[in-house]
Amino acid sequence: MASLIPKFKKSGELLNHILDLAELPAIIQSLDASILTKLIRHVGLEDSAQIISVATAEQLKGVLDQDLWHSESPGQDEIFDAERFSQWLEIMMENGPPFVIRKLIEMDENLVTLGLCRLVLVVGINDPGPQLGKVLDSSLNQEFGNYVTAVQNT
Repeated sequence: MASLIPKFKKSGELLNHILDLAELPAIIQSLDASILTKLIRHVGLEDSAQIISVATAEQLKGVLDQDLWHSESPGQDEIFDAERFSQWLEIMMENGPPFVIRKLIEMDENLVTLGLCRLVLVVGINDPGPQLGKVLDSSLNQEFGNYVTAVQNT
């Protein structure tokens, strides 16, 4: 029996073997969101792009609910982790912009709004204020008509 299980010399070889399985989409899509969350945490979000690419919208909703909200200690209110949301977007981008757009559309509108409003600042070009110059000088930004969007550092 043990001879049927391939031996791997490096820790990443097992993950690569799993990711190469033709059955991966069906296996991933059969998992409960809590199990998928544990798998992604075990593998590491940075190495989970292929796993995320085959997860269903319902699974991702459950995973994000578990992964993006944390409390400082038991009994305290959970707070949203905007930096982790940003990491999720970066990992999802490994599957290409069309994938990210499709998944953002499928996600809960309130979650996407919360995540993006913590990451992107939109200001009117004619809005006065000393902070505007600082924000524009220290961030990636783009002008759209009478507005400027700036990606905030998390």
